[in-house]
Amino acid sequence: PTFTATKLLWLKENAPEILAKAKWALQPKDYLVYRLTGVPTTDVSVASRTLLFNINELKWDSQLFQDFGLSEYEHIFPEARFSDEIVGEVTEEAARDTGLAPGTPVVAGGGDRGCEVLGAGVLGPDKIEESTGTGSTTATTVDSPRLDSEMRVVLTAHVIRGKWSIEAGLSTAGAILRWFRDQFAQGENLLANMTRRRAYEYLDMEAEYVPPGSNGLIVVPFFSGARAPRWNPLAKGLIFGLTVYHTRAHVFRALMEGIAYEIRKVIETLEELGIKAEEIRLLGGGGKTPTWARIKADITGRRVALLEFLDAALIGDAILAGKGTGAFQTYDEGVRRLVKIKRTIEPDPRYVKAYEKYYRLYEKLIQAVSPFYEEIDRLSPQPPREVPWDIDKLIHLLYRLERGE
Repeated sequence: PTFTATKLLWLKENAPEILAKAKWALQPKDYLVYRLTGVPTTDVSVASRTLLFNINELKWDSQLFQDFGLSEYEHIFPEARFSDEIVGEVTEEAARDTGLAPGTPVVAGGGDRGCEVLGAGVLGPDKIEESTGTGSTTATTVDSPRLDSEMRVVLTAHVIRGKWSIEAGLSTAGAILRWFRDQFAQGENLLANMTRRRAYEYLDMEAEYVPPGSNGLIVVPFFSGARAPRWNPLAKGLIFGLTVYHTRAHVFRALMEGIAYEIRKVIETLEELGIKAEEIRLLGGGGKTPTWARIKADITGRRVALLEFLDAALIGDAILAGKGTGAFQTYDEGVRRLVKIKRTIEPDPRYVKAYEKYYRLYEKLIQAVSPFYEEIDRLSPQPPREVPWDIDKLIHLLYRLERGE
């Protein structure tokens, strides 16, 4: 797993007998490569997420091992190779198990984020990719390490040789929409099952009738703390401006807008580091909804591109394999052949102007409520216990109430 150093520290303190028997420290994809080739290896992109790797010199850092008190385990970390480098061939045993031809070359591969950036065709800082799943991650490609003195973003070695990747992630994005769907959209869920469509499609259609700004409704999307660039695990969500005139559609659109406001905050942080992106390429589940794509374009003031294939990490890995085996001479060639844009959306100047005022208020709200995060956290156990739902007890209670008991 990533941030390996902290995991090893836990094992050292709680299960040292396991570490004593360890021969190699491999990431999950590196274990697959090992099973295919018999060669223990890793690549620079995942190595740079261990907290034990020098991302400037692209090698394991003995001083970091010493600082963490893990020097005795440095020998179990294999050589870090470039992500597009052939590290071995499919063995006879692996060929029998997988059906692959023995001798098939195997490249090192890379971490999911770096592969996703490459697979989105983001080869430089003029573009960024924003991938929405449970959370949201915004990332791009840079030519040299750009360290943030305030430690707001994550910097890693890229899967692209000679490049680095900068990223910043929200802890909740799609998870908030899923929460809303499951708690308040039973009708859409039923209709989706009947028509074999996604409930989000119907919720999107409802949200289309709501104007930008959701008639004065603003959501702060910290439903599970705040990650980059704010890094506050105690942060809480907020629905502000709610009145009896607002509908479920207003709330759903405000949720999408709140997440987009925070993505804009991430983009502004990247701008402070000298990254001036003109286009956002949307990936993951968030890339399936044109409504949300338009909201993101209008709030960020940037062109948004929807890709034909949303699981861009797979495309990125394919480009690495092609580059390593000679099928592609350059990364650009791989992007030209495999990355396809389905649609682009330009920001509407009218809505950009409207959202500018809402975004400023959004920032003021966060500053205003931040002092209360710790206090509300102390008042209520976290996470809240789920309320048990017993239909038999509920019917019995209703019966007693009707009798006036």
